[in-house]
Amino acid sequence: MKDVKIYYEVVVGEQLTTVCGECIRLPYTNASFGIHARHSALGEFQGWTVTHLLSGACFGEGGTKTAAFRNAVEHVRKYGSEMPSVLARAIEFRAQLESALVAAQGG
Repeated sequence: MKDVKIYYEVVVGEQLTTVCGECIRLPYTNASFGIHARHSALGEFQGWTVTHLLSGACFGEGGTKTAAFRNAVEHVRKYGSEMPSVLARAIEFRAQLESALVAAQGG
């Protein structure tokens, strides 16, 4: 099951973009995260990003999968006991963004 791909949305500015990546587990948290390759508009590889799946928020980046994973773990350690609050704010932002996008489309 190591090569199972998942599709999820990431927050990019004021948009949601669907990406294909892998589900990963970060230590010190029970939240679900994904890791995906990041590319430029021209398709050039730019690095790897670790994203909180429920909110679409970036939690780590790096030139390699390992570097992105380590960067995300550093962020989780940095937030420590504040992690539930950080994730709750990210989820709330995503909900507000989705509402704004639906309203902008006339829905």
